[in-house]
Amino acid sequence: MKKLFNIFMVLLAFALVTTAFVSCKNDSDDDDASVVAEYTLSDTEDGVAYTETITFYDDNTAKLYMSEGSESETMNGTWTGSLSTGGTVTFEGRTGTFVISGNTIIVSFGEENTVTYTKK
Repeated sequence: MKKLFNIFMVLLAFALVTTAFVSCKNDSDDDDASVVAEYTLSDTEDGVAYTETITFYDDNTAKLYMSEGSESETMNGTWTGSLSTGGTVTFEGRTGTFVISGNTIIVSFGEENTVTYTKK
């Protein structure tokens, strides 16, 4: 009888521990960063379509998506400053500046690499 009581207590303790565990995170919580601005550039060069999209997120991260023909690449980065006037953006260790005017953003990584994007 004592063995049966001990087995019952172990099973009860196991059931209590496994059902009483409560996670702090709700599965419906959305912790992903939200898009705050997105700009794009589309062009055709030598008959090949070329697209770049730069996306700014509310956690000060950024993504640069580039596609040319069937090739594509995505770079992750960070940004600081203001999305109403300008600031800096860094992709893969290269830091550039950006200036926003109306629906356009001008991103410069030096004199030879300045690109103008239009708000999506």
